[in-house]
Amino acid sequence: MIVKVLDPLEVLEIAEDGERRGRAFYKGIVGAVPDRSVRSTLLALADDEARHLKDLKEIRKAFSRASRRPHGPIEGRAAQRYKSLVSPQALLDTLPEGDRLTELHALDVGIQLEREFVDLYGDAADGDEDPAASDAFRRLMMEEKMHLSLLTRRFVILKLRS
Repeated sequence: MIVKVLDPLEVLEIAEDGERRGRAFYKGIVGAVPDRSVRSTLLALADDEARHLKDLKEIRKAFSRASRRPHGPIEGRAAQRYKSLVSPQALLDTLPEGDRLTELHALDVGIQLEREFVDLYGDAADGDEDPAASDAFRRLMMEEKMHLSLLTRRFVILKLRS
């Protein structure tokens, strides 16, 4: 069996791409969401994703300054999973044809994205021997967990209203 290893630089590439897509998703659906509190939440999440991009660039700089090729923190099936990390568009494509995007569906897509990044950052933190990189990935994981909690609360509130 071939075991694919994902090194931290690959994790960074995947994470940067995912944070960009997440930010674009949150900003892009704001206009389709009538609920003001949900819109506000989505805009705040988009801003957070932009901040995460800056954090990831700092992690990348730290790797460059250390002039090392980091070891592989993520192996096997997890590596394959993150290589094909779910995209917001793929999730939106699951809408039945003719259906419009609802707040609940938008929040559900956000919840799925945040879960993926909690797992990605958690796996990266657990697998990296560099304490600074591990701490940075762990901090990002905690922020994504806060996003997940916020989106889940909004989802439950809207679900109870309907």
